[in-house]
Amino acid sequence: CRQGMMYSGETCAVKIALDNLKALGLRGGILRLDGKPIAFTLGSAINSDTFVIQIEKADANIPGAYPMIAQQFAKRNCEGYAYINREEDLGMEGLRKSKKSYRPVKLLGKYTAVRKDSKLFGDSQSIDLEEI
Repeated sequence: CRQGMMYSGETCAVKIALDNLKALGLRGGILRLDGKPIAFTLGSAINSDTFVIQIEKADANIPGAYPMIAQQFAKRNCEGYAYINREEDLGMEGLRKSKKSYRPVKLLGKYTAVRKDSKLFGDSQSIDLEEI
């Protein structure tokens, strides 16, 4: 995505995921209202009992779009899995509240990984990892 800087950050990650759905083993879903897409989600199984939702986006101006895409995607794609991991809340209170409303069985710890040779990330950059 860096080439030409057409996309950046999260948009780049979404584009890569959409361009490589099969290779990444992702399943996706789109929610439409009056034929217009208002939400989409992508996820994959990480083992035989856990499905992870990696990407979920919806039009925040449409009440109920986020819970509806979550519910409908789970209903159509997550049957047979004991757990659905909705990943981290990014420190956003609204997202944390939303995720807690699903009554999670367990909240996992979050860790930071830092490369010893700081060439890739620079001296002060790190990557946050969720415990699996």
